[in-house]
Amino acid sequence: MLIKGLRVKLGERIILNDITIKFGSGINLILGPNGSGKTTLLRTIIGMIKPYLGEVKTDKEISYSPAEFYSPQLKVRDVLLAGRKKGDYDKFVKALNAYKLLDRDFSTLSSGEKRLILVMKALAEGDLVIMDEPLSNLDVANKRKIIEIILAMKGEKQFLITSH
Repeated sequence: MLIKGLRVKLGERIILNDITIKFGSGINLILGPNGSGKTTLLRTIIGMIKPYLGEVKTDKEISYSPAEFYSPQLKVRDVLLAGRKKGDYDKFVKALNAYKLLDRDFSTLSSGEKRLILVMKALAEGDLVIMDEPLSNLDVANKRKIIEIILAMKGEKQFLITSH
């Protein structure tokens, strides 16, 4: 993926200015403090925010795990299956021992359980997996499992991950 001369404005405020970067295969990590533009960059890459200037080029199918997510009145199983991409969720449900969550309403899950479901969804879908703070709100055991899964998949998928 290549980002060239990217400038993003929200209102009159310039959030990202003249960003040019090429992300390689495997795992790419963007670190920065709160308010530094990490989420804005990800939202621009996936097309949620239109850049003021510049371009984003990728030939990969993108999946996205946001830092925040509206809690729909859907079963977890339906959240996993919703959207335009078909993924292999079963192996991630098994790896993360999330069977007990599948028939629950997504809106009733804890913030950590919601995060786990959104990370599973992203892992199962695109070739370019974009994750905004995927480990936030997770317990230590699930953080470890997610890191192990990402490390195991770095040869078959490209990852772009933000964190503090």
